[in-house]
Order: sequence, then structure tokens, then C-alpha cells
Amino acid sequence: MGRFLPMHVIKQYPPVVWVGLLGGAIIELTAGMIAPFLVLYLHDKLGGSVAMTMIVIGLQPFSEMILSIISGEVTDRFGRKRILVIALILQAAAMLGMSFAESVAAFALLYIVNGAGRSLYIPAERAIVADTVPPERQAEVFALFSTAGSVGAAIGPLLGLWIYRADPAFAFVCSALLLTMYAVAIRWKLQESLPTVAACDTISHHTQPLTMVSLRPIITMMLLTLPISLFYA
Repeated sequence: MGRFLPMHVIKQYPPVVWVGLLGGAIIELTAGMIAPFLVLYLHDKLGGSVAMTMIVIGLQPFSEMILSIISGEVTDRFGRKRILVIALILQAAAMLGMSFAESVAAFALLYIVNGAGRSLYIPAERAIVADTVPPERQAEVFALFSTAGSVGAAIGPLLGLWIYRADPAFAFVCSALLLTMYAVAIRWKLQESLPTVAACDTISHHTQPLTMVSLRPIITMMLLTLPISLFYA
């Protein structure tokens, strides 16, 4: 990286930031590669059924909605780094499986797995940044993450269109490969940032347990966002 950026710039941020910038670009790049033709691809694979295509498209945000309620606790219990790797492997496996899937059931299952991976990834990424970056610089880092994601989102559709012309299924394979490379980078470059047992005990002692009453506004908001994916289809 020193070939492209001055060393004093690189040293401004811990490795988690640079890995996260690369990963944010990859995540949005893979999503952008798939987005332009995913609905049409599913429409063809599912025999032209618009209703089934909408149902499959809606499964991912629905699974994200369900699992995001517990993903934060899972991240705290098992570690940010471990959950990040697991989340990316789940997404990569789902993408690879979609390149071979033929039935409605297979696509539905794989889309749920992909949604599970995304719901685990986001809280773990936010948590590891919060653990390693000083509070006064976190807004700056998250802005950089957003910029990297926008770059990936801009390049992804063009790359996806080029791949789609050659072989639609190959876009899923490329996405799986990129996500796997990101998982390897996290496993190799990042250190675990899980809080100490004493810190976790202190937090849990001073934090009120979640109840259905406290979760009701959040669940309502998530349910209201679900139709957006169906309208997209």
C-alpha cells in the first residue's frame, strides 16, 4: 500500500480501517455486480414467475431483519473478527451456490443464507471499528467507509454488465471469490478486539435487558422497510 499512499497517511489509521475500506468497496462491488440483472436472472431461472421472484428477493431483507435483533449479542459473545469471517464465508457460499441453483427452494435457501451473512457482518464491522478507533475519529472513519462503498457501487454495475454478457452465472462466482478474499484478509490482518470479560460483565450489569416492549418500535421499523425490496422486484 505504501506504493500508492504516503507512509504518514497509512500510519494515521490502524489496519482495521484499511481492511475495512477494502472490504466496504468489495461488499458494494459484489452487490453492484449482481443488482442490474439479479431480478431478470431469477425471473428466468424461476420459469418467468413474477410472484416467486418477488418472494425470493424479499427473503434476504426478511432474514436480515430477524437475525439483526440478535447479531449484536452474537458479536459480543464470540468476537468481532470471528463473526466477520463467518459472515463473509456465509455470503460467499450463498453467491457460489446461486451460480448452480436451479430450483425455487435452492434460491430461497441461499438468499436467506446471504441475508444471514449480511446481518452478522454489519454489527461486527461497526463494533471492531468502535473498539480500535478513538471516538473523535470514528465519524471520519465511517465517512471513509461510505466513500469506499460508493466507489464499489459505481464500478460494480459496469463490471457486472460485462460479466453478464459472457456468462450470467460467472458474476456470482466472481462475487464469491471477492468475498472469500476479503475474509482471508480479515483473518490474516486483523486482531480480535473483543472486550474483556470484566468489561462485558460491567456493561451487562448496567444495561437493562431487552424486552418485547423496548423492541417493538425497532421491529415495526424493520417490518415497514420490507416492502421496499418487494417493490424493487
